[in-house]
Amino acid sequence: MVRKTLIFSTTIFIFFLLVSATPAPLYANAQIPPTAEGPGLILPNSPFFFLDEIKQNLRIILAVRPQDKAEVYNSIAGERIAELRFMLAKDNKKGIEIALKGISENTKASADNLSDAQFRGHNVEKLAEMINVDIKRRQEALDVLLSQATGELKTMVLGTQTSIYDSKTKVVNAFSPSQKEIEMKNDIKKQTSTTVNSGMACNPDLLNKISVLKKQVDEKNAKSNISSDKKNKLTQAFVKLEKAAKQCVESYSAFVISYKEFNELLSAKPQNPQTQTQK
Repeated sequence: MVRKTLIFSTTIFIFFLLVSATPAPLYANAQIPPTAEGPGLILPNSPFFFLDEIKQNLRIILAVRPQDKAEVYNSIAGERIAELRFMLAKDNKKGIEIALKGISENTKASADNLSDAQFRGHNVEKLAEMINVDIKRRQEALDVLLSQATGELKTMVLGTQTSIYDSKTKVVNAFSPSQKEIEMKNDIKKQTSTTVNSGMACNPDLLNKISVLKKQVDEKNAKSNISSDKKNKLTQAFVKLEKAAKQCVESYSAFVISYKEFNELLSAKPQNPQTQTQK
């Protein structure tokens, strides 16, 4: 009987160790919708991913003209956004980082080669429009991810979005003057909106997070032998932190209100001069 109890207890203990040793999902709830492009044959989490990169480098070498290279780089960026979806599903941090980096770098390379082709006198307006459509579709997917992401992932996605906006500006430069003006105006509005909606560090939830943190520290301190001097210093530090957070939140709230007012004015249709005269 004692032996059976010992075996059972040991089994439960081993099971507990295995469960507790299993890492918690990093980005389990973050995902993006299905993409128009498909992933490469080898995914970023594979030890043979370098073979996929070799294949893509060959495609770039075989593309002689800069406009052809722009198309290839754009295609590779599409593969990376598709691979990002798989890496998020697998909760593979390294794979996610590789995919996001690939989206940024290949979008930039595509835009640079498009600019080079335009500089050489080639008419690349149609190609620029096609690449711009692809970029906007990827931006929408990353916006979905940004709305779900937290912490390190949110920082990485926001960095990728910022990089894509910079590359998109080069692509739009190949548009006709009238279309370029419209697209750049929309991009400025969308980029500002992305920054505001990304939940910057000073969003209202910051105070709640600090409150939760203080509660966790207080509970931990209550169970440990901590000196009164250290307790006082921690209390003072939290008061200082909370005060700074309140100022931060107030500034952020004021910024959001100002941005909305600005956006409403920007979106308002101009009145007819004759209507204004009649009034």
